[in-house]
Amino acid sequence: PGPHGERLAAAVQVHVERALRRPRLAHALLAEPVSPEIEAVRLDCRHRFHLLFSEILQDGIAAGEFIPFDTELAAACITGALDEAIIWPFAKVADDARDKPVLVDFMVGFCMAGLDRFRTAGAGGLRRPA
Repeated sequence: PGPHGERLAAAVQVHVERALRRPRLAHALLAEPVSPEIEAVRLDCRHRFHLLFSEILQDGIAAGEFIPFDTELAAACITGALDEAIIWPFAKVADDARDKPVLVDFMVGFCMAGLDRFRTAGAGGLRRPA
């Protein structure tokens, strides 16, 4: 990937690694019933990640790394997929026995693969048919 794809991959990696350091806390912060005040903080944090992902994608389009697409929708897809993937496997046990680096690599790769059809030929991607 080009520099914006690398920035996005790094942002996704940091988000996932941070959550996997304390999976039960991540599950509680993302999925447990909370007070309205905590819910507001939860939504603000989620919105900040969404904005970060969207900004990186917009920068990538402006730089010619990606062809134009709906960056808001793509950022929502990434944010939703990550949040669900973070809470799902760790909702059951405190210390999952799976290899966390493998999980991180999978989640980063999964999110990045969703953008392949929008990469320009010069960025090593596929061009979407007209």
